[in-house]
Amino acid sequence: MCLGLLIASNGSFAQNLSAGSTMQHDNHVMDFTGIAANTTSSPQNDEVLAEAPSQIRLHFPEFVRLVKLTLRDANTEWIDIDFRYQPKLEEQFIKPLPQLNESTYYVVDWAILALNDQLVRGQFSFAFGADADSPSVSKEAEMLMMEMQQTMPGLPFRPAEIIINREPETYDAPFTIRLD
Repeated sequence: MCLGLLIASNGSFAQNLSAGSTMQHDNHVMDFTGIAANTTSSPQNDEVLAEAPSQIRLHFPEFVRLVKLTLRDANTEWIDIDFRYQPKLEEQFIKPLPQLNESTYYVVDWAILALNDQLVRGQFSFAFGADADSPSVSKEAEMLMMEMQQTMPGLPFRPAEIIINREPETYDAPFTIRLD
């Protein structure tokens, strides 16, 4: 699956909406059941909400056992959502969420046992807030920054700062050269 970040001719970032960013659940490697591709969620994959969701809802195309449900923020910090495995077969699972702090995005990972006891995994991301970008754009920007740091190892990476209504900082050189 190829997710890419393109740099448009005007220098801005443009999202390449190939495969994974348009699918509901983009982490269903080797899913021969088709369950992951036909699973719906709320929030939806790559959705930007006005405010934090109060719950996670997963709807599967058949009865399954939900064996894993985790939530983490953009810094990979785990959020305790008090998930406990219940061996009951269900098509829909609803999990209330605690109050979520500000984060660039959140990632939900899930795993189920299908009726044939095959383990199927999936993942989706969401963001919220007035200034939030879609998680796919944020993740691609992070990957681009990491690639830049790896290709230029001697060059420290410092994000640009926009300075408004003040003069840029001045620095004194640690030494001076006199040309007499």
